[in-house]
Amino acid sequence: MTELESGIKGFEEKYKIDFEVFQSKINEAKRENFEKWDDYIEWKAYFTAYNHWKSIHEESSQWL
Repeated sequence: MTELESGIKGFEEKYKIDFEVFQSKINEAKRENFEKWDDYIEWKAYFTAYNHWKSIHEESSQWL
């Protein structure tokens, strides 16, 4: 999860916003910016994987 957090933090520092705000801006954009679109795809992968593993970790912690 540390690697996923690092990837997310890198994009947050680059764009000075969180993933949800960036995703909204991408979806609302009138023109496609290929660099931002590439970053969006990578950031979304980090964000999705992080939240998936976080939910598994939280679930397993309930049983301990």
